[in-house]
Amino acid sequence: DTGARVDIRQDCDPCQVHISGDRESVDKALEAVKDLRRRAKDGEDAEDAEDVVETLDCPRHCVGAIIGKGGTTVRKIEKDTGARVDIRQDCDPCQVHISGDRESVDKALEAVKDLRRRAKDGEDAEDAEDVVETLDCPRHCVGAIIGKGGTTVRKIVKSTGAKIKIRQDCDPCVAVVRGPRESVDKALEVVKGMMEEIPAPDLRTDLGTGPGADLRKSLESKKSSPDTKRKSQGTGSASAEKKSKRMKRLT
Repeated sequence: DTGARVDIRQDCDPCQVHISGDRESVDKALEAVKDLRRRAKDGEDAEDAEDVVETLDCPRHCVGAIIGKGGTTVRKIEKDTGARVDIRQDCDPCQVHISGDRESVDKALEAVKDLRRRAKDGEDAEDAEDVVETLDCPRHCVGAIIGKGGTTVRKIVKSTGAKIKIRQDCDPCVAVVRGPRESVDKALEVVKGMMEEIPAPDLRTDLGTGPGADLRKSLESKKSSPDTKRKSQGTGSASAEKKSKRMKRLT
């Protein structure tokens, strides 16, 4: 199953197991042999030797999600599936070795794969049973939902029991709500209610407010300045004088 060559020397004490092959094959065979040796030391039945062993590569940053706080998650997998789960962290990527009967191993394998996927997506291991809902959130509503220093969103989290994360790297922003179904529904209702009460920004721009105000003030200032008035009056007087001279020449 591993592709490695396994030779056992029994002419020495203790006996020696020599494993050869490529790195991956040797690692798999080594884990299988270690598991069998452990079972023999623990006095487990020989029929357990026919158990299957599956190996799954696991990025180092995902290991914590599979082990869980104090090993709670991996123990739960073993209890629920009946398979044994061992995690090797002395290699990169780390490796998860799952052993047991075929059915138990398949169940544990699926559970570990799901946790690994969640960890890659940035989800917490303890949230494996939680539901996740997303809600589009206009950018002008984000500040009110988060609150000063995050006070408002923390109150929502505390009162509903759901976790809320606001993604602001997209437009519209997105509120990601996670937790038990009931908690998520409550949090969604609160956030939706807040967004409905927040008025949309006034996008109208006139010369009284906004960027146009500066332009209007600048134009009025130039128009009313003494220099501008004198230039205007001087131009009008010169024009009248030229017109009078033309009339005299005509007569």
